[in-house]
Amino acid sequence: MERHCFRLALLASLAFLSAAAFARVGAEEVEDREAALLFNTASRFYRQKNWEDAASTFAEFLKKHAAHPDAAEARFAAGYCLYRVGKHAAAVELLRLSIRDENTAWSADSHFYLARSLEAIAGESKSDPEERARRLIASAESYGKAASLYAKDMAGAGARDPAQPGGTGGTKEASREKARDFHVLALSAQGEALYQAERHNEANQALAPLLKEAETLGVSQYYQRGVYVLGLARQALAKKAPAGASPRFAEARAALEQASQARFEKESLWEEAAYLLARLSHQDGDLEKAVAEYGAVVRKGGGRAAEAAYYRGLSLYELQKPESLAKSREELGRFLREQPKHALAPKARFYEALCAFDLKDYGSCEAAFGTVAQESPDLAGRALLRRGQSLLLKSEPNPAEAAQALGKAAELLAAEALATPSDATLPERAAEALYWQGEALLSVNGRLADAAGAFGAVGEKYAKEAPELAEKGLYQKARALYLSGQHGPAAEAAELYRRTYPDATGSYYAESLLLSAECAFHAPAASIPEALRREAPRFYREAAMALKGATEARRARYMAGVALYFLGEHRQAGIALEELRVEASKDPQVLAAFPELSFYLADSLAQEPRREPPSSEDRERWQRAVGHYNEYLEKSKDGTHLPNALVNLGLCQEWLHDHDAARRTFERFLTQFPSHALSSQVRFELGNTRLVAGDLEAAALAYASAADAAPEESKLLAARALYQKAMLERKLGKAAAAGETLTGLLAKHGEGLKGDPQGQKVLRDAAYQRSVALLEAGKGEEARGELSQFLEQNAGSPQEVEARNQLARSLLDAGKPQEALKVLESTLAAGAGQEGRDQALYLAAWCHSALASVKDAPDSAQRREEMEASYRRLIAEHPQSSLVIDSMLELGQNLFNRKAHAEAKKWLEQVRETLETTAGPGFIGTEARTRELLERSLFGLGFIAFEDGDFAAAAKTFDRVLENAQSTLAPRSAFQAGRAFMKQGDFAEAAKRFERMADEFRSRAEDLHEESLLRLGESLHQTQKYAEAVKALDRQLKEHAEGELRHEARFARGFALQFSGDFDGAVESYRAVVAGTRQPVAARAQYHIGECRVEQGRHRDAAKEFITAAANFDFDGPYREWVRRSLLAAGMAFESVQDTGAAQAQFRELLERFPESEEGKSAEARLKALGSK
Repeated sequence: MERHCFRLALLASLAFLSAAAFARVGAEEVEDREAALLFNTASRFYRQKNWEDAASTFAEFLKKHAAHPDAAEARFAAGYCLYRVGKHAAAVELLRLSIRDENTAWSADSHFYLARSLEAIAGESKSDPEERARRLIASAESYGKAASLYAKDMAGAGARDPAQPGGTGGTKEASREKARDFHVLALSAQGEALYQAERHNEANQALAPLLKEAETLGVSQYYQRGVYVLGLARQALAKKAPAGASPRFAEARAALEQASQARFEKESLWEEAAYLLARLSHQDGDLEKAVAEYGAVVRKGGGRAAEAAYYRGLSLYELQKPESLAKSREELGRFLREQPKHALAPKARFYEALCAFDLKDYGSCEAAFGTVAQESPDLAGRALLRRGQSLLLKSEPNPAEAAQALGKAAELLAAEALATPSDATLPERAAEALYWQGEALLSVNGRLADAAGAFGAVGEKYAKEAPELAEKGLYQKARALYLSGQHGPAAEAAELYRRTYPDATGSYYAESLLLSAECAFHAPAASIPEALRREAPRFYREAAMALKGATEARRARYMAGVALYFLGEHRQAGIALEELRVEASKDPQVLAAFPELSFYLADSLAQEPRREPPSSEDRERWQRAVGHYNEYLEKSKDGTHLPNALVNLGLCQEWLHDHDAARRTFERFLTQFPSHALSSQVRFELGNTRLVAGDLEAAALAYASAADAAPEESKLLAARALYQKAMLERKLGKAAAAGETLTGLLAKHGEGLKGDPQGQKVLRDAAYQRSVALLEAGKGEEARGELSQFLEQNAGSPQEVEARNQLARSLLDAGKPQEALKVLESTLAAGAGQEGRDQALYLAAWCHSALASVKDAPDSAQRREEMEASYRRLIAEHPQSSLVIDSMLELGQNLFNRKAHAEAKKWLEQVRETLETTAGPGFIGTEARTRELLERSLFGLGFIAFEDGDFAAAAKTFDRVLENAQSTLAPRSAFQAGRAFMKQGDFAEAAKRFERMADEFRSRAEDLHEESLLRLGESLHQTQKYAEAVKALDRQLKEHAEGELRHEARFARGFALQFSGDFDGAVESYRAVVAGTRQPVAARAQYHIGECRVEQGRHRDAAKEFITAAANFDFDGPYREWVRRSLLAAGMAFESVQDTGAAQAQFRELLERFPESEEGKSAEARLKALGSK
């Protein structure tokens, strides 16, 4: 154990105290002056701590005055001084003489320093362990004697006062305390010397009083060192003792708990004591306590903090609680961040990863295990084992890499096990690695044989060390061989398992029987001996008896019957399966677990040898088979045996002379299994049935299959199948694919079908539909070319009108309305009964609308008339057309745009009435198209009412649209409803609509949002909610700082502030208007500044503001009103301050310039009144 130097301070103290023993020389009359001079000189050197000169002077004194009364004291002093200068051999000689002087004041000190020098000499004997131990034991004996003498002083029985060795100074209590300290120090030193000499038991005995008398001795400043060494001694004893009672280090920990008390935390030894206490608690398995004790060391932050942090994390891991695992992971991660280069970093990383592993965070830990394996050879095997398991267990497994890691782990752990045979865990881990390598290889393509090898190696190498894994490995070897298709070797391995673990003692005995049965049942012909193959039913039966679970046992019995069936033992199979069915029928859930039971039972009954002619027993058996077949077909509509079931059912029905039922059964077979034995025609019909059922994807696949399978002589069928496939692709939104399908049809069958009238029709339809598919795929130019070509080649065909409409629509979309109209001419000229003419009229209306919208078009008015005429013809001539509503709506909108409100209202009302009759009184939640059209009609009617001044009707109509807040027209309707309420003077309702515009419809309000906030502010003003009005207007100015209506907003803000009585605030807003624009609103704002000054009683200031308005906005138009009002108000303001001349000047100008205005007349009256004065 490393020596500590804490004793020096006390030794210096003892030296100082001992010096007092020599002070009395000068007080006594000395017979021999030379002796006195020498003794006093030596004493002075002693007091000055000049140990070298003191030692030589005391030596001279002893040499010349050996019999002097002070010689005994001089021997002690000289020995002590030699100890202080490190001349321990000389010190030992003198101190051994000194201890012979019994009952002296320095007797205990003599023993103590003799022990010190002996201990020092022992330290110089490191090359001779025996000599060193001898000297340490001698040192311990002296320490023990010193301790006994100090104990006497402590008890008050000694010949001296410990406060003044050799003297009488100090209080009795102080003397006892110091004697106690020296006693504890001597005991501690004795124990340490014995510990160093490896006399651990004796050290324990020497130091034990420190714990027994802790109440008395524990207050000593030297107590901590003593109990610390006691802890070390007891630790050493515990290590030597045979394994026994737990906890092993309880006694050592009791001592260390004293040494690591909080009161010692500032001492240098505290950290070592606390750290060792934590380590021993850890080793004793007292993990909760260890965690707390390590934590104290970590908080101290000393030299042991890093190690303590690591071991604390390890203790938390070993607690194996979810919360402690998470905490361990966190703390070990912190250790790695703070101590990345620490020697314990690899272990910390390993256990951090283990925490993640145990918390099932496999994805996070596998990389960490890989790092540990690279940086720490000692941990590589374990790390690779866990890394392999993590790779296998994570959410996206990597079995190939896992197998590689586990294989390497197995090699490393096996090598470690050989190098360290005493560690029983190493072969267990090596076995675990091998086993998991097998599990990983099971999931790697082509590695099943390797998996079997790994599983087998577990038992071959580690049967004794890891018996459970060896057993499981042997079973898994058989299973892996079976999965690899090696049925013979798999059966042998399963048999070996049962020989190794006979009489059902093995954990997998029943499973091994099942595996043998599966090998025999599934092995290809001639791959195993026939005798073994025929053993499958027996293995299944034995497995059923061995299996503990009822479900698994029934499954094995079922397979025994199936195995008999495939071996051709139909009668025995029928008996076994019937017995199982009777039992399973008692519980529907149990019976449902065997969906194919009824098939195998039916087939066993059907395939038993029949007699000729059939007997009643045969007929009864066939009848039972029919029942079981029907049960299977009813419950297993997608079962793998349906084709055979249908065929054999039909045969049984034939045998029973039920031919109609047999026909229906065979028809059902042909319908359900087109790929089994059906012709291409059946496949085509299958497509038709799926089409009728609405399964378009499946129908398209069936048609494609029919086309692919059609023989050369069935070109027409193949073409029809491809055509149907393309039509379905269009319905599914796959226009490009449809075009490709039709192109393939025309290329492959165009020539072959020219001479067939039906084939010509298919080709004509395909050519037209290809052009439509091109349109739908966005290939307009190519489509228009094909449509034009189609019309040239197929004039008078049934598709002509439809093709013209398609071509016209495409030309219109391409911005060629004139060309589109030309394409539509022949259709428009036909009679009202012409199919497709309603679409032509609708398209014509759009074409005329597009031509009327051309900028500076000379015939725009005529085009609009023709557009309206097209709509009217469609409505009148095709009243049942689906385009009538759209035409009425669009006609009404166009009439509104040209101010023909009455007729527009008629059409829009007709739309509304029609749709409301169809959809009911409300339209929320009705069919989307109907709702959209109804909203559009209501929106148009609302605008007409507004323009006609019927604001109540307008508001009501807009609110109906607004009921559907999701409508694209909802924001505009809210705004217009608000305007309508404002026109009615119902500003509260108006504010509600504008609030919705400002908030609910903000993202959809677009350019109306700014005006909505302005109108909201104005409406709130009108309802005398001035503060809310200001708030709305402030929001407008913030959100639309550069908006076109910002000046109006500032004016409205000032207006609201003026009415609320905040005249200065109002003036500030008005001035912002005047500063920002020269529009009429600025003139009005300047005028209102004057009004605010009038309200404040500042009439002369008001006159100035009014004159400013008249002087700066003297323009024509709307400015004139504010010039007139400002001149009149200025004159009235001057009147208020009795400035008659100035007032008359304003009135005269007003009268001269605007004599006919109301303001001019008022000015004339005021002038007369002023003139009368």
